[in-house]
Amino acid sequence: MYLIGYNRTTNHSENQSHHPHGAEIEGQRVGSFGKINCFSFYANKIITTGEGGMCTTDDATLADRMRLLRGHGMDPNRKYWHTVIGYNYRMTNLQAALGVAQLPLLAKWIEKRRWVSSRYRELLATLNDALYFLEEPQRTKSACWMSFVMLKDPNCRDRLIGSLTEQGIETRPLFWPVHDMPPYRENSTASLPVTEDLARRGVMLPSHTKLSDEDLKMICNAIAAVFTETESFRRSHANS
Repeated sequence: MYLIGYNRTTNHSENQSHHPHGAEIEGQRVGSFGKINCFSFYANKIITTGEGGMCTTDDATLADRMRLLRGHGMDPNRKYWHTVIGYNYRMTNLQAALGVAQLPLLAKWIEKRRWVSSRYRELLATLNDALYFLEEPQRTKSACWMSFVMLKDPNCRDRLIGSLTEQGIETRPLFWPVHDMPPYRENSTASLPVTEDLARRGVMLPSHTKLSDEDLKMICNAIAAVFTETESFRRSHANS
């Protein structure tokens, strides 16, 4: 996920590179655009510190401002004197060390996740009547943080997720549209039919770097079985 937003606290645009650590657009790493770049290191990200995240910038003034807000708004030159209302957004040294130790492995992990994604495409190619994959845009390189599949019939999504869960295979829907969630729905006037359609059809599949080819074949066989059973059910009712 790569988003551009506006931060009222700093009065600057920020690039939200929460998930795709190491992804590229025209040879430039995602998160290196704009004034401020935000990364998430939540437990399911490619690089993780358990929780927390990181902001990067090449603007010294913005860097000082973010450090001030991160550390309770405390004046760096006057202990326990707070010049602004700040926050406790500091990452512990232990968390930071955990994250830094993973940096040399990032390229290897990205290539493994890209391999996992490509194997899903190969192993599920015979199900092109039931599902499809979104194509990687030109001049980009995805980090494949999550591999996901789109279902041609959105009514099959919950059935597929439920069947895989019963077999010990964890999946989940794509992200729910923010404008459709209870805190925002009442005041939302957004009409986002493409977003809503993708949310109904998408299923995120296991994507960990430790998945073997045998693991992927097992997962894909389980997916194929769901659609085979669904098609058999439809034919039997159509003939009755």
